[in-house]
Amino acid sequence: LVKHVLDVNAILPGWFAMVGSFNATLEDCFRAAGATDGWTHVATVGDLLVEVLAWGDRWACMQCTVKVKATLEVLSAALRPEAASSWSERFDCIAEARLLKSFAPGDALVSIRFGSRIIGLVMNLIRGRRPATSDWDTMVLRCVRRCEFPNAGEITQVTLPVDEDGFDASGWGGLQILRGSDGGSHVVVRDITLIPRRIQWLLPYIARKFTASYSTEWDKFALEDRLGQMVPAEGFLVLRLRKCTRGPPLTPLKTSELGHRPEGSLFSLDDMHWGLDNDGDFHLCRYLRRLLTFCGLSPDSVFDSLDGRFVVFYQAVVRRDAWH
Repeated sequence: LVKHVLDVNAILPGWFAMVGSFNATLEDCFRAAGATDGWTHVATVGDLLVEVLAWGDRWACMQCTVKVKATLEVLSAALRPEAASSWSERFDCIAEARLLKSFAPGDALVSIRFGSRIIGLVMNLIRGRRPATSDWDTMVLRCVRRCEFPNAGEITQVTLPVDEDGFDASGWGGLQILRGSDGGSHVVVRDITLIPRRIQWLLPYIARKFTASYSTEWDKFALEDRLGQMVPAEGFLVLRLRKCTRGPPLTPLKTSELGHRPEGSLFSLDDMHWGLDNDGDFHLCRYLRRLLTFCGLSPDSVFDSLDGRFVVFYQAVVRRDAWH
């Protein structure tokens, strides 16, 4: 019955027409983090402030601002995509959340299953995603965070509905900006949802409907015992290569690669052949990935960026548990 009654394309033509490419929508979301002027007040409930904004030619935004009793370090760790398995402890509407794929620290693909199909359908529609009949209660999100953005001391995390591969946007984005407050004892959270300008008239209605439940969920999330359960035990290490005064390290070579090397560029040690990397400029991340692949191990635990920032060529980021 719901399937036939809620024919969104018939009620609101073009509802899904604004879904763009992943990179374009992702950057739109990050630019929205810097929108500080022109917000129109909709509602205030306790410490929760709800505002709306017509932003640019394409988007309208709904912003919920709330103050959470927690430190920035603990709260940002709990919201990392790597901590997705504990998100069901954060919001009662989430029945299960799990990490599907990690592209880099602070950049991952997360699957969320909502507590009911109706909640799932509403959340999918708010994010502009067209769910199939069989997955009304689920959503796949690409979560990308940037530290010290848009201002020093702030952390911004974008959540964008995507396909199963994580490279094509399937809906509109949202983001959360975290900033420490009150001497570090609280965190101010700005939660922004983007929707197309053509349906911005829905924003005040959506804001009023979700204000009460949103405030209640954050109150539950701020409980110290819940936050303690959500901070992931694992982390990341930044490796650094130093004092390569005679050039970059040698790379192990497969037999098929030996014939393509100039004379004098090969070295043999313990029945193995070694040579310089022919891929151009040396980068420690690329070197470690190649070394792990040569040894028959997965290179998926080595990255060239951390929380949206690329490391320099002589550094690489690894999972702490994999390194130990």
